[in-house]
Amino acid sequence: MVPVLVFLAAEMGAGNARAVVTAAASPLVQSSLRLIGREIDSIQDVGVRRQTADAIRNPKTCVASRAHLTEEKRTALRDKLLAEDFVSTTDALSGIFPPLIEDGSACPHLPQPFGAAPGSGNGSHHSYPGGLAVHEAFNSVSAQNFVRGYQRIYGTDLRFHEDVLIAAPLWHDWAKTFVFQWNADGTEFQEINIAGTPAHHILGLAEAMARDLPREFVYVQACSHAAPTLGNEKKVADWIRAAAILAQVDVSRYMPEGHLPPPRAENVIHNLSDADFPLSVPAVTGMDKVLKSLSPRFGFQDSAASDYNWKYRHRALSHFSAERLFVLYSNGGAAAVEKEIAVLFR
Repeated sequence: MVPVLVFLAAEMGAGNARAVVTAAASPLVQSSLRLIGREIDSIQDVGVRRQTADAIRNPKTCVASRAHLTEEKRTALRDKLLAEDFVSTTDALSGIFPPLIEDGSACPHLPQPFGAAPGSGNGSHHSYPGGLAVHEAFNSVSAQNFVRGYQRIYGTDLRFHEDVLIAAPLWHDWAKTFVFQWNADGTEFQEINIAGTPAHHILGLAEAMARDLPREFVYVQACSHAAPTLGNEKKVADWIRAAAILAQVDVSRYMPEGHLPPPRAENVIHNLSDADFPLSVPAVTGMDKVLKSLSPRFGFQDSAASDYNWKYRHRALSHFSAERLFVLYSNGGAAAVEKEIAVLFR
């Protein structure tokens, strides 16, 4: 028997507006957004290009998968996920349905623009205002670089679905705009798992389904956390099933015979393009330690204070990225990092 839980309406992140200001001041974030814009404009499929542009460029975009969702409907969808063992009874509704502006209306929209969101949770990769744009710009370029590599080695006559490989990396983490909202102190909302993977993956898939993006696109988007090969087929199928529940669509559209279609190279390429974490995660954890050690020199003593995050850590990482600082540190130690970030605090 499923226990009866009481859910309280969740509030949007009190630090969201401050993240907008921090990201807007970063040349790195703004250049990443421009690159993403060029990538969107290069998509040949009119429908995919229009939906991708709307989702990323329009801060008032309607979150289609959340339209008209009353508390009763959310609870019913949560119960369907519970029945499939895709969520836990301890997961609050706010974890499955993070708060949106005009939530429950015909057009709920994002609590922060795409360009202000982080690329991951507290202390993980790209965890600073604008980190999402930096992460997705890199991933989209990575996917296309894999295509060029395959063609260079295996034959220039090979053809890939490039629209999908441009757009899928941009869509994969899109839901981080509302999953990872900013608290007043510069920390982020916590994320739950859905169907055994971080919630943003399932919520982004649900949105692609609700916007009626093509089946082959959704299938590739679903593969960012694992390709449907080498025993991972069930994972990908479960993610599609969970997303279909939240999008309130018939899963047979994506698995017409009850199982995944045969894998294509695009599934694997998209998965590989999202695999920068072997560097990006240790880069941010390492640079957090270096920034903390340097912080007294710039007038920031308490790493738990709000000013430390907003005026020091987030500002430094938004401007330079953990990856760049990591490479500088590898070659020149803490002195190289200090020299790089000093320009922000003169």
